[in-house]
Amino acid sequence: MDKKYIDINGTPHLKSKIDNINNIKIVAKQSNDNYYILSSSDGELFNPITDSKSFSKKDDERGGRFYKLNKCSKETYNFYVSYLRSKNNTQLILAQRRFISEKN
Repeated sequence: MDKKYIDINGTPHLKSKIDNINNIKIVAKQSNDNYYILSSSDGELFNPITDSKSFSKKDDERGGRFYKLNKCSKETYNFYVSYLRSKNNTQLILAQRRFISEKN
C-alpha cells in the first residue's frame, strides 16, 4: 500500500504522486496499518483554524518542532481527517478525547 498524506485542508495525497512533499503542509499520514496525526508533546491536536500560523513553531522547552506526527488509532485518525475536511468541531473534540485516552 502506498503512503497517504493528508494536508491542512483534509485533501489526501499519495506519496507516489507528490512531486515535492516539502511544499505541502502535512497534518496526518497513513502508512499500511499505522496512522499518524499532528499533535504537540502534551497531546493537543493541531487545529488549522486556530493554529495555522504556528504550524512550524519551535518548541523552546524541548527542542525541535512544537507539533509532530504522532501515532494514533485508526478511529482517532478518521475523526481528525473528518474534522479537517468538514471543519466540524465535534469531530476534532472526538479525535482529541480518543487521542488523550490512547496515551494514558
